[in-house]
Amino acid sequence: MKLVDYHVHTDYSSDAISPMQKVIEAAILNNVEALAITDHFEVGDMYDVDGAYATYNVIKELYNDKIDLSYGVEIGDPYRDPVLAADVLDKIPFDFVLASCHYCDGPYWTRNFKTTNKDEFMQHYFDNLNLILDFGNFDCFAHLDLPKRYMSSVGVSLDILSEYPEQTEQVLMRAIAEGKGLEVNTSGLRPYTNGDMMGETMPNMNVIELYKKLGGTIVTVGSDSHNKNDVGKNCVDALDCLKKAGFDEVATFKGRKCKFETIEIEYE
Repeated sequence: MKLVDYHVHTDYSSDAISPMQKVIEAAILNNVEALAITDHFEVGDMYDVDGAYATYNVIKELYNDKIDLSYGVEIGDPYRDPVLAADVLDKIPFDFVLASCHYCDGPYWTRNFKTTNKDEFMQHYFDNLNLILDFGNFDCFAHLDLPKRYMSSVGVSLDILSEYPEQTEQVLMRAIAEGKGLEVNTSGLRPYTNGDMMGETMPNMNVIELYKKLGGTIVTVGSDSHNKNDVGKNCVDALDCLKKAGFDEVATFKGRKCKFETIEIEYE
């Protein structure tokens, strides 16, 4: 498997702009061989679950011979309403479920991190990661150190492993024990709307290496694209990170079952 992108959004996500068909066409144009559609399901911000799945079932028939498609979801903070989250996951036969922590006393993008007590916030964040593990019905953690995206945009640094080693290792060990994977998210390698750029994957290389050292085997790669122009972006870089961390395989999913694909990287 040369190029995979297992985290993309369509206009069924409230913060994305490209129709599903255009996203899939962009993936094919960018030589993505395996693609998972993972629109947002946020508690309190329901998307059109039935409409999105119906659209996918129509469109996949047009492209099944051109790309390996999987239908997934990015479920945000499911512990906030575990009954609703479970109902959605029971209702739709997803191939793949990403879990994200987007919320700590409100969404990150509404918070002023310059005045936030960082240690208190991060303890809350790690507590919420454990609540997601308590919920349990997911396959991989998305962008494990997501708060650094919003902190770095206002000049606040965050390295979860060097600053919070015990909490980071505890979450990784529990995830591994419970069969949960780790996404390498490439959105930090692209500029923000203001032109700034974080310049590293989420999580960073140190966390990826620790996940491997602790016995983790399930790793996915995702652009976290919110428009068709970013589909597949920097996914080769993420695969390179995985190879350097000692992984020879990347995970894909069908029917919530993991399949390992050999990482084959071609450099131009």
